[in-house]
Amino acid sequence: MEIGYSTKKTLVPIIMEWVSKSRIQKHIAENAIFCMWAGDNGIQFNLSNLSQSYQVKHIVPDLQIYCLSFIQNIKPVLEAWCSKNNIQVMEMNIRFRFDLLVFNKNITLRIKQDDTAYREYLDNKST
Repeated sequence: MEIGYSTKKTLVPIIMEWVSKSRIQKHIAENAIFCMWAGDNGIQFNLSNLSQSYQVKHIVPDLQIYCLSFIQNIKPVLEAWCSKNNIQVMEMNIRFRFDLLVFNKNITLRIKQDDTAYREYLDNKST
Protein backbone atom coordinates (compact mmCIF):
# COMPACT_ATOMS: atom_id res chain seq x y z
CA MET A 1 0.00 0.00 0.00
CA GLU A 2 1.33 3.40 -0.95
CA ILE A 3 1.26 5.78 1.98
CA GLY A 4 0.87 9.49 1.34
CA TYR A 5 3.44 12.01 2.48
CA SER A 6 1.08 13.67 4.96
CA THR A 7 0.45 10.30 6.62
CA LYS A 8 4.12 9.32 6.62
CA LYS A 9 5.23 12.49 8.34
CA THR A 10 3.13 11.59 11.39
CA LEU A 11 4.96 8.33 12.18
CA VAL A 12 8.41 9.59 13.19
CA PRO A 13 6.98 12.05 15.76
CA ILE A 14 4.87 9.25 17.25
CA ILE A 15 7.92 6.99 17.48
CA MET A 16 9.96 9.80 19.02
CA GLU A 17 7.18 10.42 21.55
CA TRP A 18 7.47 6.75 22.54
CA VAL A 19 11.26 7.14 22.75
CA SER A 20 10.93 10.26 24.91
CA LYS A 21 8.91 8.27 27.46
CA SER A 22 11.29 5.32 27.48
CA ARG A 23 14.61 4.79 29.23
CA ILE A 24 16.46 5.16 25.94
CA GLN A 25 15.76 8.91 25.78
CA LYS A 26 18.44 9.83 28.32
CA HIS A 27 21.03 8.03 26.16
CA ILE A 28 20.36 9.93 22.91
CA ALA A 29 22.79 12.72 22.15
CA GLU A 30 21.27 16.19 22.18
CA ASN A 31 20.05 17.36 18.75
CA ALA A 32 20.80 13.93 17.27
CA ILE A 33 18.55 12.39 14.65
CA PHE A 34 17.67 9.01 16.09
CA CYS A 35 14.76 8.00 13.84
CA MET A 36 13.83 8.92 10.27
CA TRP A 37 12.03 7.63 7.20
CA ALA A 38 14.24 5.53 4.93
CA GLY A 39 12.77 4.82 1.52
CA ASP A 40 9.11 4.35 0.77
CA ASN A 41 8.13 2.05 3.63
CA GLY A 42 11.12 2.07 5.91
CA ILE A 43 12.18 3.52 9.21
CA GLN A 44 15.80 3.90 10.20
CA PHE A 45 17.21 4.13 13.71
CA ASN A 46 20.72 5.48 14.19
CA LEU A 47 22.09 3.58 17.17
CA SER A 48 25.40 5.43 16.88
CA ASN A 49 23.64 8.45 18.40
CA LEU A 50 23.23 6.63 21.70
CA SER A 51 25.66 7.10 24.56
CA GLN A 52 28.82 5.02 24.61
CA SER A 53 27.82 3.37 27.89
CA TYR A 54 24.43 2.35 26.45
CA GLN A 55 26.06 0.98 23.31
CA VAL A 56 28.57 -1.10 25.27
CA LYS A 57 25.92 -2.50 27.61
CA HIS A 58 23.07 -3.18 25.17
CA ILE A 59 24.13 -3.06 21.52
CA VAL A 60 27.72 -4.31 21.30
CA PRO A 61 27.07 -7.72 22.90
CA ASP A 62 24.64 -8.69 20.11
CA LEU A 63 23.29 -6.17 17.61
CA GLN A 64 20.75 -8.59 16.18
CA ILE A 65 19.21 -9.49 19.53
CA TYR A 66 19.04 -5.81 20.49
CA CYS A 67 17.35 -4.86 17.21
CA LEU A 68 14.80 -7.68 17.37
CA SER A 69 13.95 -6.74 20.95
CA PHE A 70 13.62 -3.07 19.96
CA ILE A 71 11.23 -4.03 17.15
CA GLN A 72 9.06 -6.02 19.57
CA ASN A 73 8.89 -3.01 21.87
CA ILE A 74 8.06 -0.52 19.11
CA LYS A 75 5.60 -2.78 17.29
CA PRO A 76 2.53 -1.68 19.32
CA VAL A 77 3.30 1.94 18.38
CA LEU A 78 3.53 1.01 14.69
CA GLU A 79 0.28 -0.98 14.89
CA ALA A 80 -1.51 1.89 16.63
CA TRP A 81 -0.29 4.29 13.94
CA CYS A 82 -1.54 1.95 11.19
CA SER A 83 -4.90 1.62 12.89
CA LYS A 84 -5.24 5.38 13.34
CA ASN A 85 -4.49 5.89 9.64
CA ASN A 86 -6.79 3.06 8.48
CA ILE A 87 -3.91 0.97 7.14
CA GLN A 88 -4.97 -2.67 7.34
CA VAL A 89 -1.74 -4.28 6.10
CA MET A 90 1.67 -2.72 5.75
CA GLU A 91 5.07 -4.08 4.80
CA MET A 92 7.76 -2.11 6.58
CA ASN A 93 11.54 -2.25 6.52
CA ILE A 94 13.14 -1.35 9.82
CA ARG A 95 16.82 -0.51 9.55
CA PHE A 96 19.27 -0.03 12.38
CA ARG A 97 22.61 1.66 11.76
CA PHE A 98 25.42 1.23 14.23
CA ASP A 99 28.74 2.65 13.07
CA LEU A 100 29.49 0.64 9.91
CA LEU A 101 27.03 -2.14 10.76
CA VAL A 102 23.49 -2.28 9.43
CA PHE A 103 20.69 -4.58 10.55
CA ASN A 104 17.54 -4.76 8.40
CA LYS A 105 14.30 -6.46 9.27
CA ASN A 106 11.20 -6.56 7.09
CA ILE A 107 8.00 -6.84 9.05
CA THR A 108 4.36 -7.07 8.10
CA LEU A 109 1.85 -5.21 10.21
CA ARG A 110 -1.69 -6.59 10.04
CA ILE A 111 -4.43 -4.72 11.80
CA LYS A 112 -7.47 -6.73 12.86
CA GLN A 113 -10.95 -5.46 12.20
CA ASP A 114 -11.47 -5.07 15.95
CA ASP A 115 -8.66 -2.59 16.51
CA THR A 116 -9.77 -1.36 19.92
CA ALA A 117 -6.52 -2.45 21.55
CA TYR A 118 -4.44 -0.51 19.03
CA ARG A 119 -6.53 2.64 19.33
CA GLU A 120 -6.41 2.48 23.13
CA TYR A 121 -2.62 2.02 23.08
CA LEU A 122 -2.13 5.59 21.90
CA ASP A 123 -4.09 6.81 24.92
CA ASN A 124 -2.45 4.48 27.44
CA LYS A 125 1.22 4.65 26.54
CA SER A 126 3.02 2.90 29.36
CA THR A 127 6.66 2.65 28.37
